[in-house]
Amino acid sequence: MSIIFPDERPKVPQNRRQWVEQLVFRKEVILICEEIDQEISDKICNLMLAFAIERPNQTQVIYINSPGGYIKYALPIYDLMQYLPTTFMTIGFGNIAGTATLLLLGGGINKRLILPHTKVSLYNHLDYNFKTPLSDFDTEDSKRELKEVITNFDQAANSIAKRTGLNKTIVFGCMNDQGYLSAEEAKYYKIVDEIITEKLIDEDED
Repeated sequence: MSIIFPDERPKVPQNRRQWVEQLVFRKEVILICEEIDQEISDKICNLMLAFAIERPNQTQVIYINSPGGYIKYALPIYDLMQYLPTTFMTIGFGNIAGTATLLLLGGGINKRLILPHTKVSLYNHLDYNFKTPLSDFDTEDSKRELKEVITNFDQAANSIAKRTGLNKTIVFGCMNDQGYLSAEEAKYYKIVDEIITEKLIDEDED
């Protein structure tokens, strides 16, 4: 997937996705609305680094409406959110699951927001969910893959527990539960800080 950095807004968009990306880039906003694979992870990390270099003191906004993806591809995004000098505001909408929820709660304290009708789940449908019979992992490659996934799950669970204050055992249970939380429940469990009830104000227009 390529990103175009236009000098002016196109009058007739030929590719709707690229057109949206062009518009959000000009506002230095990142939009995550796809399954998080290596290509998407690389793209998002590149944008985060570019924005941080150009305007290190400006809050970066990340809108999230994603089914999640493999943990190993979400963790680099999460790490950059924690260690870049930029402050990140995350705004969740739609349905958010798995690793996308990890990114949602990775925003700065008091800068993790959610729209009222958003649904949130920690369940990750792509990685091994600890219910697969161990007998299925009978080759060296599959055993290495299982070990990597378990390590990734543990790293993600540690991050979630640290950010929410939840017991790690509870976090593991949530990561294997296919149920969704309401916006109010997500706030109660400290996945987000606030539910948006008013229109957001563009700081550049103040």
